[in-house]
Amino acid sequence: MGRLVDGLSQPAAGEQVHFTFRNVFVGTAVTDATGTARIPVSIAGLSAATYVNAVQAAHPATAYLQYSNANSDFVIDRATPTITWNAPAPITYGTALSSQQLNASASTGGSFVYSPAAGTVLPAGTQTLGVTFTPFSSNYSSTTASVTLTVLQATPTITVNGGSFTYDGNAHAATGTVTGIGGVNLGPLTFTYDGSPNAPVNAGSYA
Repeated sequence: MGRLVDGLSQPAAGEQVHFTFRNVFVGTAVTDATGTARIPVSIAGLSAATYVNAVQAAHPATAYLQYSNANSDFVIDRATPTITWNAPAPITYGTALSSQQLNASASTGGSFVYSPAAGTVLPAGTQTLGVTFTPFSSNYSSTTASVTLTVLQATPTITVNGGSFTYDGNAHAATGTVTGIGGVNLGPLTFTYDGSPNAPVNAGSYA
């Protein structure tokens, strides 16, 4: 694209501008009402970079305007890859992150770095998973993406021992434990005996 103005800095419409791209003539365009001339060029095979003075625009001398020319850099920006990452199915607390959840893909080759990383055990609730993608090709820029993951509460394991006792006038309490993932002790249990918090003394069967 080139813009042509006259000696009074007014747009020069209807003037021919000859374009050269990377030392190859690519055609002639005519300026519009704003003094702008445009011509398409192919960038097939070119990498993302700044090509210094790659564009040359020249206006031939006419009865009203002198010959003039100008050079300009030509910039090809890096493309942004497309990341595809569907929200994973819910998992239960205690399940470590794996490729079942960390499975993003990209429109070009590259490497993925996830946060949190594989092997992480997340707390119950709605969690955010993130990824940074670094392309192998310098024609693409790095990009990020995220999805949400629902971590469901796990069901603890409860063990209760009631016992069988011979009446001796003393209270006999049940014992038990409650454990979570990995056998972690989740604290003491609260017992009731036929609805009463008091350990039974009298002979009988209690639930």
